[in-house]
Amino acid sequence: MSHTDDSLEMILDNILREYASNGKKLADPELNEEISALIKSKLADVLLERLKSTVSDKLEASKEIENQFEAAVYITWKKPFDLLDLLLYICLEVASEFNSEHRSETFSKPSYVQAALARQQANACLVFNEIIHLLKSGFPSGAHSHWRTLHEIACVSYFISKHGKDMAKRFLDYEVVESYFQAEAILEHEKKMDCKLLSEKDFNAVKEKVDEIRKTYGSEFVRKASYPYGWVPSALQKT
Repeated sequence: MSHTDDSLEMILDNILREYASNGKKLADPELNEEISALIKSKLADVLLERLKSTVSDKLEASKEIENQFEAAVYITWKKPFDLLDLLLYICLEVASEFNSEHRSETFSKPSYVQAALARQQANACLVFNEIIHLLKSGFPSGAHSHWRTLHEIACVSYFISKHGKDMAKRFLDYEVVESYFQAEAILEHEKKMDCKLLSEKDFNAVKEKVDEIRKTYGSEFVRKASYPYGWVPSALQKT
């Protein structure tokens, strides 16, 4: 018999003794339901405590299996993995050198296109790094999903580059709208979790910025149904 079975037997025996000592009849259907609920509740507590006492050993064994699996995956696909790592390294180095060379130029005369594309390039490197880690951990479907995200970043970057300064500025200004939607989501979950994560002052500050954005670009720009492409003019979205 397992430790769980022993625990269940001990719990059941104690409950039956308690009910018998109080003169209750075990044939009563309602009493049987009550006993069943008590057993489940007490057994859950016992199992939780037992799991806590053995969690370190279990997690260590699980981690060892995970490490062995990832090592086998890497040995099998070493060459393409190394090439992916090299590509990521080149992208980061090129971005770093470009920003260093043009930093003073950017601060003296801001370029909306450059700022927008720099942000997109950083996002692309982040997603690409996630793809590599997913592949190395044996999650090709997850990596493929992230690859679609990477393709989307590339398309948006090309779109901004093609349409120039005004479109880049719309893209950058839309960050305020995204922050507002996130703030709304936080307030919604605060009520569910009964905790305070965002002060009323901070929320109102974001809301004021959104109101200014609405005056500049119109209500369509801040419409939730248009998220996350509200920064793209509606006329272009229909083409």
